[in-house]
Amino acid sequence: MRRYQVYRPVDDPNFIAVDLEFDARDQAEAFKAGLEELWRSPQAAAALGGIPRARIVDVVETQGILTPLTHGARCEPPRG
Repeated sequence: MRRYQVYRPVDDPNFIAVDLEFDARDQAEAFKAGLEELWRSPQAAAALGGIPRARIVDVVETQGILTPLTHGARCEPPRG
């Protein structure tokens, strides 16, 4: 893993989104498979507040800014 970021909505302390960056797609796929296996365990099911989802995505565009960003906007599909 090259980098990670953990996001939490300002209005929902019980939800997080984690952004992981890998050097290669096969590394991301192996990590995702491990997460999905972990999530199926009875111990994880008891701790999770819903059905977790992991997706592998490609970076389409990245832009730098001049000032640090402390609050961002992230679009997530509806949970349910």
